[in-house]
Amino acid sequence: GNYGVQIPDPLYREFEPITVAFNRMSGKIKRDKERMRMDRLEIERAKRAGELFLEIAAHDVKNLLTGIRLNTEYIKLKKNVGEDVSPEAVDKILSIVDSATDTLDKIRDLYRIKMYRSEMRRVDLKEFIRMAEELTTRTHPSKIIEFEYRLPEEGMYTLGDTFLVNLFLNLFQNAVRYTEGDVVKIEVKGRRVKENGKCFWEVSVADRGRGIPPERKKDVFKRFSTWDSVSGSGLGLAIVRELVERAGGRIRVEDRVAGDYRKGTRFVILLPCYEGKGGRRYTNL
Repeated sequence: GNYGVQIPDPLYREFEPITVAFNRMSGKIKRDKERMRMDRLEIERAKRAGELFLEIAAHDVKNLLTGIRLNTEYIKLKKNVGEDVSPEAVDKILSIVDSATDTLDKIRDLYRIKMYRSEMRRVDLKEFIRMAEELTTRTHPSKIIEFEYRLPEEGMYTLGDTFLVNLFLNLFQNAVRYTEGDVVKIEVKGRRVKENGKCFWEVSVADRGRGIPPERKKDVFKRFSTWDSVSGSGLGLAIVRELVERAGGRIRVEDRVAGDYRKGTRFVILLPCYEGKGGRRYTNL
């Protein structure tokens, strides 16, 4: 029923106390119903997040722990038979530990994205791109990372939140992970485009890594998707997709050089333009 209905002011003064009391009660019922609806949404979101993290733990973390165990047993066996343990064997364990740390970081990011009710506000994508560049350079000191930008002079404003920096950070780190050698080249372009009369910011991030085979492109944004032997959680691009959709946008993947996937990958993001001021809506409702 319509429990939030309000009775108009009565024609006769003697009915006014009844009308006021009824309207107060009706308003309280309406507020209580809305609070209950929000509580149900919070519970459902927590349930979905819990199921997601159990799935991740069962898949990725278990695999990484198995890798550590197998390599540790290998070292133990070598020691028992009096053989020297190669530095490579130790490095392998350290690499797996690094992968486990990366996976836990991404689980934390996914949890925050899924669970936090965040106010969307007017943000400049260029600021987040520069922040992601700084973080990527800082976390890969052994690499020479060359960024090439072709961005408009104007602000690239959209409706988003600070989580958007993770969008570009994951794409940049992906480029580092899948580029062989010490020099990593990342090209970032941005421009306004129109689709069905609506304005979007198109941002493309291209690398010169080993590329993604055509048959794997359709799965790259799925959780646990990896397309070669390079270690990784397979969560980074799932986070990217989550962040793009959260901001009302779309993302696609293509070859940097059309028809030759081995020359690198380009991710193309479309996010709605926004020229208003202040926050207008909340995420995760």
